[in-house]
Amino acid sequence: MKRLHLATTAVLTAALAVPAAPAVAGTGSDSRAAVAGQSQGWDDRSDRDRRDGDRDRHRHQHWRGFTVVGVIEDVDLDDREIRVDRRRGSDRTLEVHRFTRIRIDGDRARLADLAEGDRVLVRGVKKHGDRYALRIWADRD
Repeated sequence: MKRLHLATTAVLTAALAVPAAPAVAGTGSDSRAAVAGQSQGWDDRSDRDRRDGDRDRHRHQHWRGFTVVGVIEDVDLDDREIRVDRRRGSDRTLEVHRFTRIRIDGDRARLADLAEGDRVLVRGVKKHGDRYALRIWADRD
């Protein structure tokens, strides 16, 4: 009895593992014809998803981190930008967003609290040529 039960179970399991015959045979010129209820649109969507995944992976390669150390030359509240003199004969203009974390002497601060002459360390990201400040640490003399 046990052998008959095991044999029947094995046959039924094997039958489930074998794919069913195609419900609709593909007659079009496309080599990826619909098989067993799988439509052409589903194949296209999976290809598109793969392409989108590649695009997402490459999108982050355009973001570059940076660190700027220097003295604030100018704070533009209207455009939300600061210009930092790096003491190397050049300065950097950095965009400051509302999500940028600003600290002055260890205390939380706002963009309006920054002043000309503050020594700063800025960490941020660069994308498409623009520099965005993510964190600003300022020291006052």
